[in-house]
Amino acid sequence: MQQIIVGFDGSASAQRALNQGVELAKRLGAPLTVLTAADDQFVRGDGQVTMAADEGLAERIANQGAEQAREVGLKDVSIRIAVDPPAKALVDASKEGCSLLVVGHRGVGGLQEMFLGSVAKSVVDEAKCSVLVVR
Repeated sequence: MQQIIVGFDGSASAQRALNQGVELAKRLGAPLTVLTAADDQFVRGDGQVTMAADEGLAERIANQGAEQAREVGLKDVSIRIAVDPPAKALVDASKEGCSLLVVGHRGVGGLQEMFLGSVAKSVVDEAKCSVLVVR
């Protein structure tokens, strides 16, 4: 396997995606990249959703995810910051030779998803590699 990329924004669903991506990378001996998009919303530790056009914040969040991966023994871990909406950042990454994208699903569903769209759905529809959506 060439590379696993995990979309990580610090949210609970992204944490579940990171955990799955790390486990797969360990089992397969694949490198893992933690990708954080700076042009979207982040969920703060207190659950408040905030805008995150701050690349410094995105870098700190990506480093947090990478450190978690290293703490459980994964050695080949890198970060990537994209100043794009998350779906675009992940789809673009899929065009650069990765084998698997791992994304969380926030479970919005219903009318909200129909009108607002879903990062996971967009990635599944447009990615050039396999996608694992973690609930």
